[in-house]
Amino acid sequence: MIQQVSQFAPDAIIVYFNLPGLSDKNLLVTLVSIGVNVLVIVLSEQDTKEDVIQTFRLGAFDYLIWPMREAEVVTVVDRFLNQMRTRREREHLTRQLKESSNEHQQRLWVEPQSQISCNGQTGQLGRRAWQISRPKRIKLR
Repeated sequence: MIQQVSQFAPDAIIVYFNLPGLSDKNLLVTLVSIGVNVLVIVLSEQDTKEDVIQTFRLGAFDYLIWPMREAEVVTVVDRFLNQMRTRREREHLTRQLKESSNEHQQRLWVEPQSQISCNGQTGQLGRRAWQISRPKRIKLR
């Protein structure tokens, strides 16, 4: 299962943890240790307070007790979809902000021989709005 998750990189995993040889805690720890960023929804027949708390501490998105009602599943999936939409929008806006920041930083760099001028005159900086000519273009990492 771990190989499939790392190969296909799904947005979410819904896991029923009454399978032989599979523990929710082992799966969650393994996913975190290999750096897989996926939301895990746990289905389990066990509902001890300690198990539920530990599952959330290990990074589960939600924990549903088997058997469950259809409305519970719909609510969890709806919350998941909203969170994924928000996460993708945040990532998109972060990329845009970085690109914009890089463009602005490139415009602000000045070569050492550049002239500072105001109204066609060169000189020292004063209280007027001075322009910087010949911006230096550099590549940022």
